Amino acid sequence: MADQHLVIRRGRHFGWWIVGRSKGLFMMDWWPTKGLAVRVANLWARGVRRAGVGEVTIEVNDARR
Repeated sequence: MADQHLVIRRGRHFGWWIVGRSKGLFMMDWWPTKGLAVRVANLWARGVRRAGVGEVTIEVNDARR
């Protein structure tokens, strides 16, 4: 089982990044709105759970840099 942690972060100027890590794997994806980024992260988590591969935790970080 490979647990994965996804973090949704605000982009520098606009948009949202989904950043994820799992035992040597790294994922980074950009979405134009926060709602879309959250939907994609939830869809990914649901797929991982259905496949029985592991658990996915999702964190939303709204802080501006």
